[in-house]
Amino acid sequence: MRHWASRARTLDASAPLLCVEAGLIDRAALHRESDPAVLLALGAVERWLLGAVERGAAL
Repeated sequence: MRHWASRARTLDASAPLLCVEAGLIDRAALHRESDPAVLLALGAVERWLLGAVERGAAL
């Protein structure tokens, strides 16, 4: 469990994030979030969006 919690903390809420730019999450809410499950899910969505953009998707 500690592995997942530490991995969830690697999401940099101050960095440019597609999920914020696309309006999927509010940056202020992201800064307040501490639940590892939410942060892991958000990280997965961010990686999915990055992959989509790399393949030509427009947000």
